[in-house]
Amino acid sequence: MTADDDVEAFLQVFENTAHRESWPEEEWARALAPLLTGEAKRAYFSLPLAVAEEYYEVKREILARLGLSPICAAQQFHEWEFKPRVPARAQAAELNRIAQHWLLEGNPTAAQVAERVVVDRLLRALPRAHRQAVGMRNPTTTQELVEAIELADAVHHREAGDRVPPFPRRVVQERRPLEGTPRPATGGGSFAKEQREDDRLKHCWTQVRVVDGKDVLPWPHTLPYFVVEKGLLYCVAQRRGEEKKLLVVPRGKTEAVLELAHSHPMAGHLGAANTTQRIRDRFHWPGMEAEVRGFCQACPTCQVTSPRTPPPSPLIPLPIIEVPFERIGMDIIGPLPRSARGHEHILVIVDYATRYPEAVPLRKATAKSIAQELFLLASRVGLPSEILTDQGTPFMSRLMVDLCRLLRVKQLRTTVYHPQTDGLVERFNQTLKQMLRRVTAEDKRDWDLLLPYVLFGIREVPQASTGFTPFELLFGRQPRGLLDVAREAWEQQPAPHRTVIEHVRQMRERIDRVMPLVQEHLSKAQQAQQRHCNWAAQPREFQPGDRVMVLVPSSACKFLAAWQGPYTVVEKIGPVMYRLRQPGRRQAEQLYHINLLKKWVGTRDQVAALSLTEPVVVDVDPHLAAAQKAELQHLVSQFQDVFSSQPGQTNVVHHDIKTPTGVIVRQRPYRVPEARRQAIEEEIQQMLKLGVIEPSRSPWSSPIVMVPKPDGTLRFCNDFRRLNEVSEFDGYPMPRVDELLDRLGRARYISTLDLTKGYWQVPLTASAKPKTAFSTPSGHWQYRTLPFGLHGAPATFQRMMDIILRPHQAYAAAYIDDVVVHSEAWDEHLDPLRRVLSELRRAGLTANPRKCHLALSEAKYLGFQVGRGLIRPQEKKVEAIHSAPRPATKTQ
Repeated sequence: MTADDDVEAFLQVFENTAHRESWPEEEWARALAPLLTGEAKRAYFSLPLAVAEEYYEVKREILARLGLSPICAAQQFHEWEFKPRVPARAQAAELNRIAQHWLLEGNPTAAQVAERVVVDRLLRALPRAHRQAVGMRNPTTTQELVEAIELADAVHHREAGDRVPPFPRRVVQERRPLEGTPRPATGGGSFAKEQREDDRLKHCWTQVRVVDGKDVLPWPHTLPYFVVEKGLLYCVAQRRGEEKKLLVVPRGKTEAVLELAHSHPMAGHLGAANTTQRIRDRFHWPGMEAEVRGFCQACPTCQVTSPRTPPPSPLIPLPIIEVPFERIGMDIIGPLPRSARGHEHILVIVDYATRYPEAVPLRKATAKSIAQELFLLASRVGLPSEILTDQGTPFMSRLMVDLCRLLRVKQLRTTVYHPQTDGLVERFNQTLKQMLRRVTAEDKRDWDLLLPYVLFGIREVPQASTGFTPFELLFGRQPRGLLDVAREAWEQQPAPHRTVIEHVRQMRERIDRVMPLVQEHLSKAQQAQQRHCNWAAQPREFQPGDRVMVLVPSSACKFLAAWQGPYTVVEKIGPVMYRLRQPGRRQAEQLYHINLLKKWVGTRDQVAALSLTEPVVVDVDPHLAAAQKAELQHLVSQFQDVFSSQPGQTNVVHHDIKTPTGVIVRQRPYRVPEARRQAIEEEIQQMLKLGVIEPSRSPWSSPIVMVPKPDGTLRFCNDFRRLNEVSEFDGYPMPRVDELLDRLGRARYISTLDLTKGYWQVPLTASAKPKTAFSTPSGHWQYRTLPFGLHGAPATFQRMMDIILRPHQAYAAAYIDDVVVHSEAWDEHLDPLRRVLSELRRAGLTANPRKCHLALSEAKYLGFQVGRGLIRPQEKKVEAIHSAPRPATKTQ
């Protein structure tokens, strides 16, 4: 079977052949297996050995994996259309085959065929929201379908909540005779009562002209005026050339009117003018236009989705650099199409004084390769004093930070999502990519070879801001290019002879004459840019404590941006930079340029709610239905104390360290570099705050080490090797990874929970605490909770997790602090997940919400990608193997 074969037709031919040749049915699966390829072959090998011996089970799994189930056949049957240019006989045969696959799969009875038709018709008649929720349960009988519809309907009504309109109530109306004294009025219902008791409407009641058709004041009445009918107050006003009777809304009902007129899906979140026009045709109350304007400005949906951005802040020019290569800007272009030499990126370096560019092809955009090229550049032009870059991973790495500190180079970084700070390099990137695209039109794989030619073309033309060529400003002379060669050939005149002394003198005179002109041109260029940028700019300012929205990309594509927040301003840094507190994001605090911020407008209730609560953000499968996401969000809100970035403390187990009597491990502290003392002290204060350590007088002491993390920060660790040598080993067995993965392979829904600093949630016994003592420059300390590095720590933690999850081992498991909950159906997933979270709460444990993932169809667990019947290594784990060059010699 090839990739182009029709799988159903292939299996039908196989069955016809088996019948014709009288093969035993128990041999069919074995005969079919060698003929399978691609996804069909993977489906076969994913089945257990006993099931793989049954042909019809193999066939059912292959068709389901390829989307050829009876439900898909039903969809094809209803979407089938007649094609005029295809023979009718072939089309009829195809339609007949689809119908048989839908209705006759599994040799059903006539009643079962009828039931399939009924189930399909009912599903297609359901509303869209119900159809999505019910379809996830994959009902096959009428009874299953009815139960799914009832469950979806119950969920819908529970989510609707207060949005369901109340039942109409009987209203006692005020009645007045046409003549005589009016009877006391007690009617009009609760709405009329609110009108009479609203202080804001007192002036309106004094302006009543007509009561139930009887004039209270003599005719004529000047518009607008107020009337009372059946106990309700109305305003008579002119709207689009005709008189209209507008119901006067009391203060308690204005919120409902505004919600219906603006926030309801049928209202569409229109602007303040359209919302006001919609309301004023039906209702009236004092100060209506101002209240509508304020409501629309404070609408959270409108603030998040508004395409309009506030006017930019006035441009603040960068200082003019006069010394060549005193300040350089760096950036990475790529990934580009892989060249024949294996290059995929370009390191771009531009000098801010002369605008002299350098562009170096790189195979990998790593900190090591960038540092090597930076040294090569310094060997030609000297070490720069300042380097301006964005916040890319290679530039933020520990290697680059240490290198710049050793070389006394100041690192300047642009703020996130604001590349305008390094606009010189960004504009050069655009020019370089355009030129490479043009010169590599014939062979895209030779762009790295043509890069020097493109750079020469850029260096020998005057730069717009300086008015001179970069080559001339750096070397004091014009380069000899192709045009010079052509001119010399046509003139046939020898070049004038100059001595070295004359050349140096002329070069100095030229630089002395040119540099003042360069400064003048740069100043004029900056003034022109400032005039161009500031024509629509407006000065803005925020104060600490203000709530603001941030315009940041909402996906991997930088062009898909949306307003997020609101976040709180912590402090102002410089004229246009602000530090924001942003709960729920990877970095709790972040610097932003003011052009990415706009003021958040909120009601008093919204401000109070935001000040009291911070949302718990947990990753869920984006392909879930809306009802399923709502159920998960409700579940997360019920366990906000479990989903916490702060470690808890359990009472299930205590870790003990058993050592021989009279043995004490006492080691001298390792020497700590002065540059790392600040990081150590910060970590000590953090652990004291969390209750992880305490001051100690123990005679035991183990040294500390600071280990770099992948993101460049330092991890605080203890060297417990000597302590481990004298400690008693705990032989508690760890779970087998392959057995855990086998349990997860067939699951349709997988939730993973990562405990927050798991070891720190296990307390130590009183006798074990002194044995974990360590010294730092600020004092002698000992652990109160289980530290990292003890050889008995994994066994203690695994023992605790097995105790906690033992009642739930049918659907939950844990490998140390990585907990997984799995199921094959949605209705079998939420309750088990809730039970596991309840067990964690009862045990006093917390899970890091940033590392938890709920109801995924495929999940990353223990280095593998599991789910949907597949188990495969993660791409990052085998990336080095895929990217390794093909061996070319025997030694390789």
